[in-house]
Amino acid sequence: MAYTLRLLSWSTKLNHRRALEKVFETGSKLVIEELEKIIAPSRWRYLAILEAITRGATHWIQIKTYVEYRTRTRIADKNFTDLLKKLVKYGVIERQEDQYKIIDPLIEHTIKTIVSQPKQ
Repeated sequence: MAYTLRLLSWSTKLNHRRALEKVFETGSKLVIEELEKIIAPSRWRYLAILEAITRGATHWIQIKTYVEYRTRTRIADKNFTDLLKKLVKYGVIERQEDQYKIIDPLIEHTIKTIVSQPKQ
């Protein structure tokens, strides 16, 4: 990423801060495209899971409670575990011990950006 940042900064005559913003802007578009493919079957639940993690929920029960509150639906434990496993399988989140976290800072940035947008 540092090389990409330097190259972008040099090639477009941008300062490093603006170059970093451009990397995140471009990267976020790619993240959204890829995430859409993964989360399409249950979009609101997956987004709620990712939102919960970006807001500090790291344990299974914390994330599940947040998702059920956010989506206003009850989710069977097995179904919820399957949602988490799919995100782990595709490398969106990882599980360490009994905690979940978003691996890629670009994905985390993108989710925070999506969540902060006004609802339509």
